[in-house]
Amino acid sequence: MKCIRHLPLLLGLLLCLTSPSLRAASSDDSRISATPQPARLKTSSAPSLEIPANAQRQLNQFFSTLQSGNSKLAFLNLFDKTQFKEDTEIIENFITASQGSIERFGPYKKFAPFETTRIGSRLYLLSYISEQGTKLFRWQFLYFTPIGNEWRLANIRVDDMREYMPAQPNPVNPPKEVALKIEKFFITIQSNRSPDAFKELLTGSSIDSTGPNVDGFVQRTEKAIKEYGAMKNYELFDHRPLTPEFSLLIYFSHLETEPLRWHFYFETKGEAWKLINLRVDDSLDEGILNN
Repeated sequence: MKCIRHLPLLLGLLLCLTSPSLRAASSDDSRISATPQPARLKTSSAPSLEIPANAQRQLNQFFSTLQSGNSKLAFLNLFDKTQFKEDTEIIENFITASQGSIERFGPYKKFAPFETTRIGSRLYLLSYISEQGTKLFRWQFLYFTPIGNEWRLANIRVDDMREYMPAQPNPVNPPKEVALKIEKFFITIQSNRSPDAFKELLTGSSIDSTGPNVDGFVQRTEKAIKEYGAMKNYELFDHRPLTPEFSLLIYFSHLETEPLRWHFYFETKGEAWKLINLRVDDSLDEGILNN
């Protein structure tokens, strides 16, 4: 079943259903349907972009109000003086989804700056990562400056980064112990021992390593191998710190006729890295073309 796509993204936390296809294989059953992307505009990474005080104050107030558990006040204040101010349906959808997210995953703990992008001369996209337990979500805020330097909020988007493709990948090796564990994981799959590969990878992680969860990953992986051919090789594509305490490793595995994309999410605080989430999909080609 396809995810409902005409509602605000965060509402997907409540309405998007688990798909049995490989395109939705994940260690958690949360599904956030990505809204259709607009035509691509010229962008540039802007890590040193200075955010005006008014816009930063608006975001800080929004985050702190969400952290206090008051989703309604957070979104009412955020959408004030925007095109959505009078659209009660959109605002209520965001409020309901946020409250449902809190009930399901726990309170919002932290919001950390992630990426800033300048689009043309008057559009700015600010991305933040939120933490809810071991669940991470990306919040994107699109601002524009129609006159002078006044930033106005134009739109907001929330997703779980399943379609994330960095514009400038950084394939820096993770700690040796982590790299070796992932390497052994792929080699074991190549040896036609997918159950052993997943069971060993998930042992000691935050992910359930018992029967049903492992079986789901194994079935999807073996289905992909049956459809696309044996796994020939694999490579690290990107090593992305998401917050001071969490990192994402993106790997590609190359089957005979189709690549797979693997997202490994790790908690990195302390000495040892701990796997907290895992996703695999076969929509890498779509992600590249969309970007």
